[in-house]
Amino acid sequence: YLMRLKLPFYCLVNLLAEKEVFPECIGPNITPETIAQRAGSIWQDLMVQKNIIEGCVALREQLQSPLSVRGIRLSPSETAAHYIEALF
Repeated sequence: YLMRLKLPFYCLVNLLAEKEVFPECIGPNITPETIAQRAGSIWQDLMVQKNIIEGCVALREQLQSPLSVRGIRLSPSETAAHYIEALF
């Protein structure tokens, strides 16, 4: 069922950031080798780690900045919910 949703990403961080912050390992073509390669790159590649941290920091700033919907300021959790609802 999850694969029929046709989302651009499936990781919550990636969905909210609207880009791939964390590598995604989902789908019919995923193999143990692919998972190992992606996990290894996170573990060993400092540039990959830096990009993930920067993506998470940017997302945290986005969620902490006051978003106003119909004149009402939203909390960070309400802001996240708003962005998720916008996907559907």
